[in-house]
Amino acid sequence: MEEIKLKPCPFCGGPAEIVDNSRYTLNKKAVQHWLIDHDLTQNELADNLGISHGHFSKLMNGRCSISISNLFSLAEEMQADLRDLVVEVDE
Repeated sequence: MEEIKLKPCPFCGGPAEIVDNSRYTLNKKAVQHWLIDHDLTQNELADNLGISHGHFSKLMNGRCSISISNLFSLAEEMQADLRDLVVEVDE
């Protein structure tokens, strides 16, 4: 696990905020299992979320980062915890 670094305050130079350089992506397996359990397609879920089929495909394949608003919408639609919908990417 990567060490968390403190970013200095731009005004006083003291520690102001924690910077976590971790990168996360959508947990494809969790979404796929949910789709199977609910007899839905990716396109139907994308429609329910109000995003394009192409964009949802990119999210599922890790080619695009999911926005916070889309992540919240997905969690609400799936009735899932946000932490179960993302995985940390090893770089």
